[in-house]
Amino acid sequence: MRTLVSVLAALAVGYALLAGLLTLMQGRILYPSAGQGSAPDASTLAALGYTALPASVPATAPPWALMASPDSARGTVVVFHGNAGSALDRGYYVRALRPRGLRVVLAEYPGYGGRPGSPTEAVLVEDAVRTLRTVAEAYPGPLVVW
Repeated sequence: MRTLVSVLAALAVGYALLAGLLTLMQGRILYPSAGQGSAPDASTLAALGYTALPASVPATAPPWALMASPDSARGTVVVFHGNAGSALDRGYYVRALRPRGLRVVLAEYPGYGGRPGSPTEAVLVEDAVRTLRTVAEAYPGPLVVW
C-alpha cells in the first residue's frame, strides 16, 4: 500500500510539473515561429508578383503587413493564413485566386514576417479587425474573409 501511495504521489508531482511547464510554454506552442523572419524588401515582393497597398492606406498598416495583387479585380479575398510561417509562404493563394479575377490580400500577423509585436489572441483579433477595415477602405467592392 505504501508503494502505491509513493507511486501515485510521484505521478501527481510529475503531472503538476508537466502542467506547469506547458503553461509557461503555451505561447511558443500556440505561435511556434513568431519572432522569426524579416520584413521582405520591395524587390522580393515584386519578384513574387505582389504590390504594396496604395499610399492612401493608413500608416497603422506596415507596408509588409498586406500584400495584394493588382487593382483590376472583381473582389478582394483577405487570407488569414495561420500561425506557422509567413504570408510570403502562402503564394499559392494568390496563384489560385488571382486568375479568377480576385484581388488577394495576405494578412501578416504581428510577430510574423518581420512585423513587430507579439501574437496573442487579443492582439490578433484587434489586428484582424484593423486589417479588414483597411482593406475595405482601400478596395471597395465584395470582401471575402478566408
